[in-house]
Amino acid sequence: KKIIKNIGVIDKVELLLNADRKYVLSNLIKAKVIVHTAIREPFGIAIVEGMASGCIPLVRQGFNGPWIDIIQSGKYGIGFKSVDELASIIEDVLYNYEKYKATYDVVDRALYFDAFNFRTRFLNIVLKTYEDSNFEKYILKQ
Repeated sequence: KKIIKNIGVIDKVELLLNADRKYVLSNLIKAKVIVHTAIREPFGIAIVEGMASGCIPLVRQGFNGPWIDIIQSGKYGIGFKSVDELASIIEDVLYNYEKYKATYDVVDRALYFDAFNFRTRFLNIVLKTYEDSNFEKYILKQ
């Protein structure tokens, strides 16, 4: 909160801790960034939800799901290593949002994690594995 005040964006930032889900989702569509500070997060569905709403994701760099799997080491969002770096990035993104919005295809990336798309990819992998295996021959021999 102190950093937000120091960089002069206190009127443009709302920090939500354990907020009601309906409130969070209704406000994501008004947000420009979503910040994820967890050090060891296996996935981070909040990042995907923010991206689906058009938010530029800002995540901690390192060996964690949001950095590696979701924004693919900076391809679909911005990473940071320190609080000072995060503050600088937030300021830059807030003042140059249209540039960042055009750079990162966050909504399309979020759709990659959609349940229907996930099931489709999973079933295609299973089908391909079945087709490439000798499974039919094994069943016929028994």
